[in-house]
Amino acid sequence: MLARRTRVTVFLIVLTLVVATALSARAEGRVCASEPDLAAAKKAVAAVAREFGSRLKLVSLLAPEDVLRRDIEEHFVDLVTPELLNKWLDDPTAAPGRLTSSPWPECIAVDEVKLDGTTRAWVRGHIVWVTSVELAEGGAYAH
Repeated sequence: MLARRTRVTVFLIVLTLVVATALSARAEGRVCASEPDLAAAKKAVAAVAREFGSRLKLVSLLAPEDVLRRDIEEHFVDLVTPELLNKWLDDPTAAPGRLTSSPWPECIAVDEVKLDGTTRAWVRGHIVWVTSVELAEGGAYAH
């Protein structure tokens, strides 16, 4: 369980980087000042975090290294900085993804998004883990 918590903590740090990158790209270098702009930016950040979460299950950390590298690039390239992507490609064991066949990370439930007024954002949320039972009956195995 400790290893899983460590991986989740590392994942949340990485997610902060991912969201900051997405916000920067969406902000196109301008500072959002009005309430509608802030609301739109928060919505965009939350959408990126949820998209990232939905792709976690597509990257099997137990796959052969060449397959793992291919999956990391395919599923995360448009959501992370080139530097972070290269770090994961150099050391695929540092990448987030699916560790076991069951349960697996189904999505990220976003609880809160905070913006610092520039191109950075912080997301508070949790990974929703499911098994085939939850897929059939609804709910979550763990949060």
